[in-house]
Amino acid sequence: MVKAAIHDDILGPLTWDEQHSWWTFEVGPIGGRLICGSIIPEDSRVPLAGVQLDTVRACVTWIRGNEAAVREFITSKAFDWRREGWYDDEIDTVTTPNGFRETIRLGGVNFYEDGKARMCYEDGGLIGGHSLWVTVGPGGTFEHGPELFG
Repeated sequence: MVKAAIHDDILGPLTWDEQHSWWTFEVGPIGGRLICGSIIPEDSRVPLAGVQLDTVRACVTWIRGNEAAVREFITSKAFDWRREGWYDDEIDTVTTPNGFRETIRLGGVNFYEDGKARMCYEDGGLIGGHSLWVTVGPGGTFEHGPELFG
């Protein structure tokens, strides 16, 4: 069943992805890169049922203006354990928190029924190709993570 695209004043066009059963949109260009977002409904028969769109809007607005703060948060939590567990002085060149922060990149943002942002960061080769996930609420509340995935 094809669902019509929806336009939201803050999120822009939301397009239904039939293959994955979720809505996609652009979180925005961040750091010179186009970042995609997904709203993943619990019940794909009613795709936006239960999703708190006001919370999604608030999170996206905050992310657009404050993404560097998320990288700083991840760095404050993950830099030391990366140095202790993943760093190889023969091949790694990133040796400072600043280098870590500038290497990780936002890859995408998922939203589920609670409307909070699950932000996926690419590691830039720092931790074996794994990603780092952080959950952020509206207004920049860090609620979970960073969590290593992949």
